[in-house]
Amino acid sequence: MLAEHARLAAGGGIDLDGESQQIPVAPLMFALRHADGNWIWVVSPRD
Repeated sequence: MLAEHARLAAGGGIDLDGESQQIPVAPLMFALRHADGNWIWVVSPRD
């Protein structure tokens, strides 16, 4: 998950959250914004 965030950030040109978020009751996730303004959440699977 962290590697994918880093890969997208390094590519540039993507409206990407600053870093992955870890909420105690949820899996690790981050968001990016589609060109039309829609948010896309990338969520890691739970163990």
